[in-house]
Amino acid sequence: MKRRIAAGILPALLHTYADTADANYDQAREAYDDVARQLTKALGAADPDAAPEAIMRQPKTVSNAWASVPVLVKKLEQAADQLGQVANLAGIENTDHATVQLALTVDARGAHRRRVWDAWQSTTGRAGRWGALVEVGAKLAAPALARVRPYRMPKPVEYRQVAVPGALIAYRLEPIDPEDNARD
Repeated sequence: MKRRIAAGILPALLHTYADTADANYDQAREAYDDVARQLTKALGAADPDAAPEAIMRQPKTVSNAWASVPVLVKKLEQAADQLGQVANLAGIENTDHATVQLALTVDARGAHRRRVWDAWQSTTGRAGRWGALVEVGAKLAAPALARVRPYRMPKPVEYRQVAVPGALIAYRLEPIDPEDNARD
């Protein structure tokens, strides 16, 4: 009985929500971008993985930036989750898939696709994936709703046989990354 009632109410709620979906996304986008700017600034001011004893000898601005990193990472994770939920309600599908999550939170133009994906999957360091993304040249920024497109995974690395110099019949496999010269 409860499921039938919920099934009848949900379409009406989504229809009503549609009137404010874009504005709600823009608001969540602004909140995400604000925290992303703060974290990017902190990462630029201090190495998030520097030893605490090294930070103690730094100016107050550096030590404050270093100390703020874990708090800002947590806030950014929360803002990214909220952005995904609001985007889903605004009509963006598969917001639980990494290709869409990355597209919602990162402007990767100009960055190497494989390195962006490696950074996205990073779990190391005090800044986690967000620090790794900034390090590879990606910008932490949410796009306008109309510009959200899944960020494709990198193409598989290819291998070619290369003759070993000085050997009669010997070859080695040499990896070739098709993303090295790819353009978005």
